[in-house]
Amino acid sequence: KELLRLHWPRVKHSPYFVPAVMLAICMGVFFIARVFLLLIHHDDFASLTAGETLFAFVRGAIFDGSISVTYIGLVLLVMMLPFKWAASKWCRRICGWYVFAALVVATFILGGDVVYFGYVHRHAGPETWAAGNDLIILFSVAYGQALVPVILVTISLAALGYGWHRLIMTRVEPVGRRWPHGIACFVVFAVFVITARGGVTHAPKHPPAICIPPCCREAG
Repeated sequence: KELLRLHWPRVKHSPYFVPAVMLAICMGVFFIARVFLLLIHHDDFASLTAGETLFAFVRGAIFDGSISVTYIGLVLLVMMLPFKWAASKWCRRICGWYVFAALVVATFILGGDVVYFGYVHRHAGPETWAAGNDLIILFSVAYGQALVPVILVTISLAALGYGWHRLIMTRVEPVGRRWPHGIACFVVFAVFVITARGGVTHAPKHPPAICIPPCCREAG
């Protein structure tokens, strides 16, 4: 505990702390959506073993990381760069609120998918990625009779927004020598690319669905 107390200020004010927390929160939202899907629609996954469910959550985490990094990875990397402009308030505000906006959109899409799954016992991938008014139909079906969850999610996001503002305003200590941080950013970039591809040997794929179910096969 004493060691953590001594090094915590340095960790908190490093260029990597805020982007890491933001990515962790985004991954957490995906995980929570998957847990709610499993709990609310348990009958659809009752035939799965504990091992299959655990494997599906691991596979889902990989998918979540790929989606998250695809849409916010570059912005997070900008916040880590060892330059004064990257640590400036205006840059971190722009990048930070962009990530929050992406998180809000993802939250409502995931929530809509969880509710929609109860009607058709499948995910809303085709409905969401299709052209035309399909996305509007999806949200009208998913949220038309779920006013209370919408209000609760909105309140939760508003509370998160307040904490997000405080997170964005976290002061960043100026870096010393730039080249070690440059190498670290290059490593992070390489990890992001691999994660976005879904692995070292996988080619980028269009997401098959908004939220991969917590199972190893389709339900319903």
